[in-house]
Amino acid sequence: MKRFAVACLLLVSSAAYAGSPDGENTAKADQSTASKPAKKDRMICEEQEELGSRLQSHRVCMRASEWAERRRLERMDVQKSQVQGLCTEGC
Repeated sequence: MKRFAVACLLLVSSAAYAGSPDGENTAKADQSTASKPAKKDRMICEEQEELGSRLQSHRVCMRASEWAERRRLERMDVQKSQVQGLCTEGC
C-alpha cells in the first residue's frame, strides 16, 4: 500500500514538474477546456484499494473530465504542500 501511495505521489509531482514554469499556459488550457463541452466525455472506472486493507477495494466511476479535474486538484495540493511544507500545527 505504501508503494502505491508513493507511486501516486511521484506521478502527481512529476506531472506538476513537467508543466510550464509560469503557469499561464496551464491556466489558459484549463479555461479553454472548461468553456467547451467535450463531444464524448466517456465514463472511466478504476479499482481503488482501501487504506489499511490488502484485500478490500472499491470501484470508482467518473467521466474523463471529472478524473482530469481530480488530478488537477491533487496536483495543486501536492504543489501547495511542497511550497508551504508539511507543518500541521500553528506554523
